[in-house]
Formats: sequence, C-alpha cells, structure tokens
Amino acid sequence: MEQAKQEPAAEQGKHLPDKLWLLSAVIITIAVYIPAINYDFLWDDGYYLAAKHMEFSLANLRYWLVNTAQDLYTPVTLYSLMLDYNLFNDSAAAYHIHNLLLHCGSVIVFTAIMKKLRISVPIAAAVAVLWAVHPQRVPSLVWISERKDVLAVFFAMASFYTYLAACRKKKFSVMSPLFLILSLGAKPAAIGLVIVMPAYTFRHNRRRQEIKFLIPHIVITVLCLLCFFNIHQLGAPISSDADIPQKLWIITHNIMWYLCSGFIPFQLNPVYPRVSPPGGSCLPLVCGFIMLSLFLCLAVSMVKRFSLKLKIRFVIATGLCWGAVFAPVSGIFTIGSTDYCDRYNYLLSAIPWAMLAILLRQTRGKWLENHVLRRLFPASFAFILCFYWYMNWSYMPVWSNCEILFFRAAQWEYPNPKAIENMGIVGIDKNNLKLIELASRKFLFLADPRNKPPFYPEQIKRNIWLHSGWFLRAYAMYLQGDRAGAFPIFVNLQKLAGKKLLSFYEPNRYEEKLFGALASCYLSLNRPREALAALASQLRALEPDSFDALFNQGLTAFIKKDFASAVKYWEAASAIRPEDKKVIYNLDAARKRQSRSGK
Repeated sequence: MEQAKQEPAAEQGKHLPDKLWLLSAVIITIAVYIPAINYDFLWDDGYYLAAKHMEFSLANLRYWLVNTAQDLYTPVTLYSLMLDYNLFNDSAAAYHIHNLLLHCGSVIVFTAIMKKLRISVPIAAAVAVLWAVHPQRVPSLVWISERKDVLAVFFAMASFYTYLAACRKKKFSVMSPLFLILSLGAKPAAIGLVIVMPAYTFRHNRRRQEIKFLIPHIVITVLCLLCFFNIHQLGAPISSDADIPQKLWIITHNIMWYLCSGFIPFQLNPVYPRVSPPGGSCLPLVCGFIMLSLFLCLAVSMVKRFSLKLKIRFVIATGLCWGAVFAPVSGIFTIGSTDYCDRYNYLLSAIPWAMLAILLRQTRGKWLENHVLRRLFPASFAFILCFYWYMNWSYMPVWSNCEILFFRAAQWEYPNPKAIENMGIVGIDKNNLKLIELASRKFLFLADPRNKPPFYPEQIKRNIWLHSGWFLRAYAMYLQGDRAGAFPIFVNLQKLAGKKLLSFYEPNRYEEKLFGALASCYLSLNRPREALAALASQLRALEPDSFDALFNQGLTAFIKKDFASAVKYWEAASAIRPEDKKVIYNLDAARKRQSRSGK
C-alpha cells in the first residue's frame, strides 16, 4: 500500500525536469521580446482602433464574418482584436502582451508536438526556443496588425497536436478540426495542414484506419477555401503580374530563401523588394542553399537507425510537409506588394526545425557516447541562442515606430516602391520633412529613364514613381513655407488629375493631401473659386464623416460665408479630435463671424 502511494510522487518527480525545461523555454521567449511591450501602434494598427465595427455587438460579429479587413478574410483575427479593443481601447502594451502570450503558447504546443514525435523534452524545448527567438519572428509579434500570424500559427500547431494525440489513441478528436477552423479563420496561410497530417501518417506507416480522421479536415479546408474566394471578392483581387518563367524563378528563389533564412537570419527588412531576375546578386543565396542541402543530406546519411526505405520515406514526408505549407507563400500568386517576407516564414520554418530535432533524436545515441560531442550540443545551443538574441534586439527597435521602420526599408539601393509610398504617407501624417524628402528622392531616382531598376517589366511603373516624386517634393516645399515653389507643381498635378492621367499607388491618400495643399495655396493667393474646386476634389478622396472630411466641409462653408454650417462641421470635427489646434482656431473664428453676421 505504501509503495502504491509512493509511485505517484516518484512519477511526479520524474516529470518535474520536463516542466522546468518547458518553463525555461517560455521565460527565455518572454525575456527576448519584453522590450516590444513599450512600442506604440504602427502606421496601419490604427485601422483597428478607428474601425467602425470594433464594438462588441451581434451586428459587428456578423459584419466581420462576411467582410474582409485590409483585403484579407480573417474573422478570427478581428474577433481577437475586438476583444483587445473593448478591454484595453488604445493601450498598445496590452495588444503586445496578448501577442507575446500567444507566441509563448505556440512554443509550448510546438514542444508538445515534438514530444509526441518521441523527441526528448530538452532537445524539443531547445529547438522550440531557437525557433521562437529567431529574428524573423519580430514582425509578427511586434506589428499588431499581424496578430493574424500569431493566431494562425498557435491554432495550427494546436490542431496538429490534437491530431497526433488522436492517432496515438486511435480515437477521433473533435478538437483538431475545430482548431483548424480557427487557424484558417485567423489567416488562410495554414491551409497546408491538410497535407501535413497525411504526410505524418505516411511517414510513420500508420494503419489506414487513421485516414478517416482526416475526412473532417479535408471537408473544412474545402469549405474554407470556397468561403475565402467568395468573400475575398469584396476586397482586392489576388493578382499575378508575371509570366510563367518569371513565376518559376520567383518560386525557386523563395524555396532557397525561406529554407536558408529559417536558420540563418540575413537581409532582415521590414518590406522586402520584389524578387529580381536571376543574376550575380542571387549567388550568395544559391551557395547558402547548396551548403544547407549538403548538410541535411549528410545528417540523414548519418542516421544508421534508418534503413534506406525509411530514409526515403523521411525525405518524402518532410518534402510534402514543407511544400504544403510553402505553397500559399511561394509566389505562385502575388498577394500585396511583396513576393517574400520574414513573417511568411513563421509557420513554415517550424517544419525544418522539427526535422532537425528528429535527426538529433536519431543520432543522440552516437553523439552521447562521445564526451566532446556531448558537451558540444549545449555549447552550440547557447551560442546560437545568444546570436539570435543579439540579432533580435538589434532588429526589434526598427519596429518601434513608423519613421524608423520605413527609413530602414528604404535603405536598399532599389527598395520596394510600396515601402517608399508608405514612407511618404507616414512622413506627411507626421509632418516629417526628412521622410518626405527621402521618399521624393527615391521615387525620382526610380523614375529616371536612365536608371534601370532590377525589376521585371510588369513591376516598372515610372509614371507612378514620377508623379509621386513630384508631389512629395512639392509637399516638402509647402511644409517649409515655399508656396511659390510648390504651387506650380501642384497645379501641374491638378491638370493631370483633370485628364485622368495622375497615377499614385494609393490615389486617395496622396490626392487628399495634394488638393488640400492646393486649396491652401489658392486661398493665400485670394482665389476662392479655385480653392473651392480643389476642396471639392479633396472631399471625393476622403472617407465620409472622417475628421478630414468634416474639416473640409467646414472650410468650404466658411469660404462661402455660411458660418453656421462651418461651426456645425468644425464642432463635429472637434468632437473627433478635441485637442487639434487648427480646428480650435477655425471654430473660434467661425463663431465670431457668425455672431457678427447675426448682429
């Protein structure tokens, strides 16, 4: 009887080190990302704070179920941000803590998955930590708008873990399909799971009865695909702006880049340039891919526990898993303005890290016998962890605010034009002359016909670059008080707009500022009729009932000497931004004019 009572305590003591390893993994992850908690919202995080459908209500829950956000169908992500919005409102730290807790949850589940694959907890926790603190994770954790990445990965790993548990118990689990729904609802990129699960079954030569566990996952995936393509029509279309040879090169480039950068952090950039045609610049990437492939082949060949048949099965299963998760981010379809980026490697990089853990498990008997190799493993782990930590803390401050972020993105010789566009928008919103002038120079450099950017022909848009560069140069003059220099450029752009020849990446954002500045120039020249025409053009580019639209309508009424309407519009604008000095001054002037006209 005493022996029976003592067994649970012994069993508990046996598992205590495993819990300590897991706790250490979580503590290290938190320690690496703790500085990001103090960061503010980035340029598009405010979209969620200002969105009209963030209050908890049945109507808003239904709205996000049938609508896109930022041109992507992510209802689960929106529900998560709605929770933060209603609990914490504009506290950026709370959003960051939520992201970090979800990431720590992924570390725990990733370790549990590797334990299910018969990997010892020390190795599993070490591999999970290195995957978690890799600098490529920074964008997904620090950029609140990318909550979709953190949620999708957490639920995808939870779905795969519960699937493994069901296979071991030979009993169907409803939780795995449920987690899959949540993952796909957070971000459709996790759709490759429906291939990863049968690949695991193939790798372990499981019984065919386990295939029936996959039927709900396949049905869910097909339904989510249909829903995605149906709902996504409300947002921007998925486009492909390259021919087949170009697409093949982009896919080849991305295969090499995601595999290499998943282990070795290099070329970290907030907004990567589009993939350029094959050339000398790709040589280091090709060499790195060849070296990585040789290393993996050598590692597989050293596993003597595997027969040749098992080695082939292992390689095929690994290829299927990685390829399935890679497909949505491969570049087959161009979604947005980039072909590859760090955050796309979040879930994808977990597969090669898990394969590395499996190889370590299979060879551990051999290297544990050698005293030097036994010491080499913890020393290597410590060195890589310190290197990742250093790289992480060097890269993380780039994401502390928008100005630093886009300044870093524009440092490449040929940066992504969309990054220059956003840098200009941020510079205008923040009245940052340095960013505006830098964006202007970059655009005019790309637009110069003597310059040959390393882009595919479909990506060269010299008119957009030229018009954007002109506008930003003139707007910088306008902010510096040089209206005489800015006015002719604004008028020229206005003429192009009248002929429908004006080109910007985001017409509304730039035209709004263009016509607002032009109206101010016309007023300074005592030309109210032209000023009213410019304000009417600006109003068409503004969101209805926004602060800028209300201010525009108030100014239009003021010029027409309709002071009662001006007071009404500026009071509504003041309710949105009560501390805006421009509105306070104009509202006071309109009230004085209204009282004088009444007398």
